[in-house]
Amino acid sequence: MKRNKLKKVFSGIMTAALALTLCMGTAVPVSAGSGTENSPAEATITKKFQFAQGVSTPAATFTFAFTKVTEDGATPSTSMPAITDKSVTYTAGEAGTTTSGLTTVTKETGNILAGLNWTHAGEYVYSIAENATGYTPGTGEAMVYSQATYKLYVRVANGTSGLYVANVMAESLTNDDGSTSSTGKVDPAPGSGSGNGLVFTNTYTKQGGSAAGADSLVISNAVSGTYADQTKQFNFSLTVTNAPTSTATSFSGTITHADLTTSPVTVTPGTAQTFTLAHGEKLTFANLPAGTTYNLSQTGATGYKPSYSVVENGGTPSSASATNFGDGLATGNKLVGENANSVAFTNTYNDSSVTPTGILINNLPFILLIGVALLALGAVVVSKKRQIQD
Repeated sequence: MKRNKLKKVFSGIMTAALALTLCMGTAVPVSAGSGTENSPAEATITKKFQFAQGVSTPAATFTFAFTKVTEDGATPSTSMPAITDKSVTYTAGEAGTTTSGLTTVTKETGNILAGLNWTHAGEYVYSIAENATGYTPGTGEAMVYSQATYKLYVRVANGTSGLYVANVMAESLTNDDGSTSSTGKVDPAPGSGSGNGLVFTNTYTKQGGSAAGADSLVISNAVSGTYADQTKQFNFSLTVTNAPTSTATSFSGTITHADLTTSPVTVTPGTAQTFTLAHGEKLTFANLPAGTTYNLSQTGATGYKPSYSVVENGGTPSSASATNFGDGLATGNKLVGENANSVAFTNTYNDSSVTPTGILINNLPFILLIGVALLALGAVVVSKKRQIQD
């Protein structure tokens, strides 16, 4: 009896396990979002719009297109509901979240299944892709549209009052860069502000200074002081760090000398580049992407006290000065934004080290000798005059 009971229990367990295995083996990708007749499942698309810190959100509208794939595993019928294009719109200057120098503005479409008239219970499959339209780049700008593609599985069930969306699931096919995705299923249900798994990411880049019609970065030097040497070359070191949206391996700049001749300077991101500037000379970069950061330092020069004024992304200038004559000075980490960016160094000479009184004292022995000689000469002249008169 006991053996028979054990056999029945074991047989029941095996039957259940087999049934579960068969269900898992024959099922299409498991649903991520479920609904009821009173609250049908919904699906939305998440748009992530990314650009470097120092760049403002441009006004743009991004659109997503849907294509019928299958209806109950077969070729779609003419009665399979068509999903119309859905869009997400951004306004100029819209705020986002900035992390590690990269700003992201996240938005969602409304329910992309809203208003569809299903003809029967079953599974409807659609593909989703983004149209490469919505923004016309200006000078110094570029827009990289997402190449991601997805399949959307919509399962419609019979309810007591009619058909309803019982569950939905999305499957990632390709990534934003167009490569084959290994993500698998994603949840297309509304993401309560942070977005869901049905994501398209666009990247917007802009050249530093382009919004103001200016060069990306201008570094200048001036020498101040009555006794300052305006031909003296001062030593600088510049280190740039790529914007998070840039993969550039080098940037070219130009030094304009006091006589208006020019010299090239090439900087490699992450590597310090040295150069010199005399009075009235400047180093100009025309092609640094907005979001680039840099650190500029000047080596101390005997008798000179450096100071600087920095403008970041067209903002209010910030300034600093060395404590002592002969000290060096560094700007620290600064940002190249879409508006004007500049660093103006001034090297002030210690005029008090040159004292006119000191110069006279140094020449006093010679002056005294000349004075004595003149006195002697005068005495000789007077003496001769008296002799003549006598």
